[in-house]
Amino acid sequence: MSTADTSRNGGAGSALLVSVAILVALAALMPTTMFWDRDEAFYARTAVEMLETGNYLVPHFNGDVFAHKPPLIYWLMAGSMAVFGENEFAARFISAPATAATAFLLFLIGRRMFGTAAGFWAMLLYPSSLLVAYLGATAMLDATLIAFICLAMWAYIEVVYDGTRPKAMALVFGIAIAFSMLTKGPVGPAVVIPAVAISWLLLNTTRRPAFGTMVLFALSSIGGLGLFLLWAVPANMMSGGELYEAGVGIHIVGRFLQPMEGHGGSGLLGYIATLPVYIPVILIGISPWIMHLPAAGRAAFSGALGSRVDRIVLLSWFAPAFVIFSLAATKLPHYVAPVFPVLALAVVAFLVQPGPMGKQVWLRIGALAYLVFTLTLAVAVIGLGVVGLGGLGWGATALIGVLIAGFAVVIFRLQWKGEIKAATRLTLASVFPVLAVLQWVVVPQAETALKVSKPLAEIVNATRAGHSPVYTVTYREPSLIFYVRLPHDEIIDLLPADEESRRKILSSPGEKIVIALANQVEAIQNLVGEGRLETVGRVSGYNTNSGGQFQTVVVLKVKAQ
Repeated sequence: MSTADTSRNGGAGSALLVSVAILVALAALMPTTMFWDRDEAFYARTAVEMLETGNYLVPHFNGDVFAHKPPLIYWLMAGSMAVFGENEFAARFISAPATAATAFLLFLIGRRMFGTAAGFWAMLLYPSSLLVAYLGATAMLDATLIAFICLAMWAYIEVVYDGTRPKAMALVFGIAIAFSMLTKGPVGPAVVIPAVAISWLLLNTTRRPAFGTMVLFALSSIGGLGLFLLWAVPANMMSGGELYEAGVGIHIVGRFLQPMEGHGGSGLLGYIATLPVYIPVILIGISPWIMHLPAAGRAAFSGALGSRVDRIVLLSWFAPAFVIFSLAATKLPHYVAPVFPVLALAVVAFLVQPGPMGKQVWLRIGALAYLVFTLTLAVAVIGLGVVGLGGLGWGATALIGVLIAGFAVVIFRLQWKGEIKAATRLTLASVFPVLAVLQWVVVPQAETALKVSKPLAEIVNATRAGHSPVYTVTYREPSLIFYVRLPHDEIIDLLPADEESRRKILSSPGEKIVIALANQVEAIQNLVGEGRLETVGRVSGYNTNSGGQFQTVVVLKVKAQ
């Protein structure tokens, strides 16, 4: 048992209310921006096509089988869209209750391990870290995946610290494994199973769950796999084997062995160079709580963080997952998000420990890291105001940046002097107001220079008559396909690469819409012939999904003959 707090009961009702507040806060951040990550649009459009076709077994995107991920996230988004409509908010909504559920589970885990106060700190610190808040307000599957991972870990931790309900906890564990696999395939089990196995092996025989209990958990995991296969086998058969070939062969094995879409280092040297990339991702993603992370890490490795059992459980949860994600060749910031719950628990274990807070140097390292991060954010906001992308005019936007910097200096001084709790409370009070201002005021204006798909789609939808086909030359972002909103049996198709095939399509009778880069218009004009091509609109921006390339994208109408 940890000595941090002897109270390990009560508070669940208040924690539920806090979870609802977290849900509302995250939901308030959702409807203000266009889709940013490609995955948002991929998942959202797939959910739309499920709703339109009634085919909930095999996911489709733009008319093709979409084998990237299993179907649970599309089912949840489709349900949300049935209520809220086919829009960004509906696609993103499920991430808010998923993050709120994770926060509640962290309350239960934190209460069990370190006491009720730690439980409340955990559920507040977790959703207020930068990466978690982002994933909790976007149409990504990570928030849902993490909720099921935490559900499985809560069930296991309950039998480690209590042990009175092994059958019930094993059942919960198996259900969580099943739903984690329906969310992101083997990623959930890859985090949970090593954590459980390693911690069980490291625990003293007097503290580890009975062998029979672990057999129940193993059987329940197999049952969870069976539930997953109830979908996977018939769905794969209906897709002609594509779900297995692409879903497993490319998007699991392929991503682990090779960097895909430029997300990772090329060659052996590139692979080695990117092995530690998740260290800065964690340091930035957990901000503003980077202020406590060095001291919490130092306490954990020096044996001063909770009890030995606490440290074994936390380390077994974190280390295998971090190693697996680091070894994978394809790397994206959100891939490592499943370790953030355990980092939140480690930080709160440090916050509630009795006695001295450790060596001042580690607190000050955290304070400096926090100051650097927050001042960088403030300078970026001021810069947006200066270049006219702040949404309120340069003066007001610059003032927001100055206020962020002012709060950062005050919090830094508190942390530097060792006033940890005061620094934490002030940070908590300021995080969501800052996120709200950025999300509602600064980002929507800034994205007008970065995101072209939605304005392009508005031009296409205003121009297109009837069922005129829509083609693209190279620009076919998933967000464009979502925003154009063609019926499921009509697709936005790429023009063939060879000139003769393009000529045949473009010179055929009937009206067509073509989306092309500005430097491709002349070549299209030569294929179409004089008098049939009309430029109906153009949008310019820095495509963040193509390395920040500045692109001018043109909407062309090929007139009917």
